This record gives sequence, structure tokens and C-alpha cells, in this order.
Amino acid sequence: MKIILFILSFFCLSFSPLSGIYDIQVQTLEGTNFSFGAAQGKKILIAEFNGTAPDNDFLLLLESIQKTSKTTKIIAVPATDFGSTIQTQNLVQLKTNLKLSFIITQPLAIKKDKGATQNSLFKWLTNVANGNGHFNEEVLNDNQMYFVSESGLMYALAGKGTQKNLVMELLNRTVN
Repeated sequence: MKIILFILSFFCLSFSPLSGIYDIQVQTLEGTNFSFGAAQGKKILIAEFNGTAPDNDFLLLLESIQKTSKTTKIIAVPATDFGSTIQTQNLVQLKTNLKLSFIITQPLAIKKDKGATQNSLFKWLTNVANGNGHFNEEVLNDNQMYFVSESGLMYALAGKGTQKNLVMELLNRTVN
């Protein structure tokens, strides 16, 4: 009987929905998988941008933040929701030209209205029921930023045009 209960509990755990940021993986532009579990113990700044017309100034702001804050992991997501087809090769070239050191993912669908095609990372970021614990917000436009604490708790989001000093203030906050 104990063996059956153990197997049943193992089976249920194997198919449980995502419960936190550390359960999520994304594919980088270079084709490798990045697990958010690798960033456990660091603050995470997830920034989405228009993949068809990237804002170089926004990407350079992220690079500046990455260089300033060694305890923060920045993940940038080129969104497919704001324009036509995204050429991954163009994004790789942009990353090289701008000398960006943070992770950029493969292009993803990020808006809630994408339904089943909305990427699991953005399902977590935009829906309190999917585990982020605080926010139930749609992606309104490009260049939004999502802040995750060292313990995996989403604690802030910032819209397009947020200045570096405010971003740094949010990253320097102590969150339990």
C-alpha cells in the first residue's frame, strides 16, 4: 500500500503545474536552455522589448544596469506581439554590435490574449493565479520590466520610459 501511495504522489508531482519562477526555462538566442533556477539567490530583472524594432537605448540601459548590479540577473525577451516576423539572426547581430552581456531569449509571445501560445514565463509574470503571487497585469506595450526577488517573489513592474535611477532603487529594495 505504501508503495502505491509513493508512486501516486510521485506521478502527481511530475505533472503539477508551474509553481514558481525557478520552474521555468527559456531558450536563449544562442539556442541553449536557461533555467531560472540557476538565478536562485539573485534578483532577476525580466525585460521585454519589441523584437521587430528593438529600442537600442533601452537595451543599452539594461546593459548599464547589468554592469552596475552584479547581484542581478537580467533576461531580455524579444516579443513577437508588436510587429511582423522577427529574424533571430538580426537579434544575434544586434546583441554583438551593442556588446550586450545579459541573456536574450528566443522571440516569445507575451500577451495574455495569445491564450495557449502565451509563453509560460509571461503566463507566470502576468497572472497571479499562475504563481507570481501579486500581479495580474497585461503587457501593455514594449519595454516593460518585471522585478523578481532573491526568493522568487515578483515584487514590482515598471513601464516603458522608467529611468535608470528608479530601476536601481527597485533593485536595491530589500524584499522578503
